Amino acid sequence: MSNSGLIGILILLIFVVPIVWVIYNSNNKAKKRKTLVKDLCTKNGMSVDKPTQVGNALIGIDFRNKKMFYTLIENIEGAFSIIPTENIVTIHVLEETYPGKEIIQNVILAIDTKEEKYRLKIYDDKSEKLVVTDARACLHEARQWAEQIKPQLI
Repeated sequence: MSNSGLIGILILLIFVVPIVWVIYNSNNKAKKRKTLVKDLCTKNGMSVDKPTQVGNALIGIDFRNKKMFYTLIENIEGAFSIIPTENIVTIHVLEETYPGKEIIQNVILAIDTKEEKYRLKIYDDKSEKLVVTDARACLHEARQWAEQIKPQLI
């Protein structure tokens, strides 16, 4: 093999190895998150097969045990909370903008039960640990999730 062939392979490796490494690390993070969420659900008497990512949050519903969970992707254990679903009255999405501007500051999934009001933060413009940084995408995902789940819970 000539020197130019070796240089070509070396350049190819310089570009390919970092891409493969990023994909590998991303898959590992997703697996770890999924395992952690399943463990937390099990500890709280829930069975959730597929948690849904909605913006910067993970949400899952256990229809059999009439519970749902909510947590932030970057703080799974610290933000993990359980919401009873048997007495849900309303589910809607709140969009907060900066005063006098059309820039989204917060996207919140509002769930009202007969006993309590829950405000689940899907997007926070002031947070430094955002996985999804597009506020409009988070708003769209939250609205889709709310519309899809309303008929099943209310």
